[in-house]
Amino acid sequence: MSLRAKLAKLLLNTNDTEKFPQAQIEYLSKTGDCVLAIPYGVNARAISGDTLCLIIDAMGYEESRIAFPLSTTNRLKGFKDGESALVNEKTGAFIKHTEDGNLEISIPEDVIKVCKKITISADGDYNLNVTGNATIVVDGTATIESTNAIVKANRVDLGDVGGKKVARIGDAVAGGVITGGSDTVFAVD
Repeated sequence: MSLRAKLAKLLLNTNDTEKFPQAQIEYLSKTGDCVLAIPYGVNARAISGDTLCLIIDAMGYEESRIAFPLSTTNRLKGFKDGESALVNEKTGAFIKHTEDGNLEISIPEDVIKVCKKITISADGDYNLNVTGNATIVVDGTATIESTNAIVKANRVDLGDVGGKKVARIGDAVAGGVITGGSDTVFAVD
């Protein structure tokens, strides 16, 4: 049996609900239908009109035609030897394994993930930089263990917002009533 291989352009994803994904391709000024072959463990829908495919068929029989989506004009570029990435070429989101062993993740939209448990272990420093607001909600107990814990903020509210100034050793007291207190730390009763 002989196999023929050609390059084609994916014109249209026609059916992604069948046993195997179906598509319409264009090659040598002809249009035809085919099955898309996506590697095991990877599930994807290639970009219609912008995906290069390698198609093969057995002895020229069109009903045996299979297309392997390759890449688009929007692919990541500038890789160094050994680098690899899992990329959504439509949105630009990616997880990249860099040549020096680091993992680079870029997500242009929100990340919403519900999972049973997350454990992050850093063998060195761990930094989390947020340019907007951050909210952490814990239904159980929140524990922070550290040799030193430093909280830098213009205002710290303990218990809830709107409490009174917290008194510190050395703050003014008159007749048993604290008359001075922190301008930064507040606590509700």
